[in-house]
Amino acid sequence: MVWKKALKYPVLIIGVIWMAIYLSDSKTADFWTKFKYRFHPAAYVCDSIKDRISEKLESNWSLHCPHTTFLLARINGEDEILKVLENSGASDPYTAMRNLELQKYRKIIYSRVFASVIKLISLADQDTLESLTEVKINYNTERRGVLIQS
Repeated sequence: MVWKKALKYPVLIIGVIWMAIYLSDSKTADFWTKFKYRFHPAAYVCDSIKDRISEKLESNWSLHCPHTTFLLARINGEDEILKVLENSGASDPYTAMRNLELQKYRKIIYSRVFASVIKLISLADQDTLESLTEVKINYNTERRGVLIQS
C-alpha cells in the first residue's frame, strides 16, 4: 500500500535515495565539521593553526592539539643537526655528531630550536597564535632533548 502511493512520486523516491547516500558519505561529516568551525572560531584555535601550517612543515614535525587552545609540536632534530654538520664541512656527519663536545652540541641544538620557533611563528597566523593559551615545543635528538613551554 505504501509502495503504491510512493510509486506515484518517482522523483521523491530518487530524492530520498540521494539524501541517504549523501548522509552516509564520510566527506559529509568533514563538511559539517568545517562548517561548524566557521561559526565558532575561538573554540577551534589549535585546529585552525594545525590545518594551516601542517602542509608547510617538514616531515620531522608533528603537531597535536590536546585541547582547543593548546598546541604541542614535536620535532625530531636528528636530520637538522646532520644538515648543519654537513654544511660545516664534516666528511662523515654521523661520526661528527657522535664525537661532538657537549657544549658545541648544545649550541647547535639551541640554535635549531630557536630557528624552529621562528619558523612556527612565521607560518602561523599572528592573530590566531595570540588566542592560544599554551604552546609546547618538544625538540628531540638522540643525545638531548629540549622542551620549550609558554
